[in-house]
Amino acid sequence: MELRLLFLFLFFLLFPWFGVIGSNSPNIIAGRDIYMSICSSCHGINGKASINYAPSFYYGERLEKDISILVKSVREGLGRMAPQEGNLKDLQITDAISYARTLQKYFKKEEDEDQKYEEYSVSGALVDQKLLPPQSRRENKTGFYETNENGQSIFFNYDGSIWTN
Repeated sequence: MELRLLFLFLFFLLFPWFGVIGSNSPNIIAGRDIYMSICSSCHGINGKASINYAPSFYYGERLEKDISILVKSVREGLGRMAPQEGNLKDLQITDAISYARTLQKYFKKEEDEDQKYEEYSVSGALVDQKLLPPQSRRENKTGFYETNENGQSIFFNYDGSIWTN
């Protein structure tokens, strides 16, 4: 009986410390949806900014900052970016930032500067883990096509432009 009480005591003492109970860890899948619907209009679907004053997450611009600073910037607005506190909760902002941080690795390849684009994307990894539905993908020298779950074909050009059919 004493051993059981000791175990329960240690369980409730240690597990919150390891973040297992009550974890608010970021959800990259939810973050992708938020990013695509709200952030991508300025920061680009692949993280390469579509307007001049927005940071390009494609290159990891500003994403090295502490998550609390980034959440505050999104919540309160920064520069020309409108505040999002009325649209998003802090956890949703954290999810979107966590997804944006994956975009730096989406195309960029560190070891070979001549070949800047990876053949395998974060989306591909998420499909392999069964966290995203499979999409058909065709690639060429200037970019790649993906067909989403709705059957829409989207061309992602490596220069950052996006085309839909």
